[in-house]
Amino acid sequence: MKKDLVETLERAPWELTPKQYAEARIRHMKQEYPDVPLEEIREAYPEQILIDEYYQNWDRWVHQTGQQGIRIPNKVLDRVTERARYRATHDYPDLYRDYMPPEVRKMNREQPRIYSRKRAR
Repeated sequence: MKKDLVETLERAPWELTPKQYAEARIRHMKQEYPDVPLEEIREAYPEQILIDEYYQNWDRWVHQTGQQGIRIPNKVLDRVTERARYRATHDYPDLYRDYMPPEVRKMNREQPRIYSRKRAR
């Protein structure tokens, strides 16, 4: 699993949630600097700093994937901030037409007919 995170970080970082991204960055740094203890790397790069880095890259990833017609996975959209989610769904509505945030899905389960989105024909 940990090796998969690093591979995904290098190949498609937008497929990682913010916390997975932070863990992947730590593991990647450990691979680059094997002599540095993991605890020291974690101390130098606290999780919140790496999560902030994730969001700094978000707009670039949204643009990059949108231009290529690649959709960011729902599991990632569910775990990013509302602003980040809005950026993806607003800038590339055709890719995310059927995406509904977890709060809306929960409401749909509780009151199925009130919050359903109509599909475009």
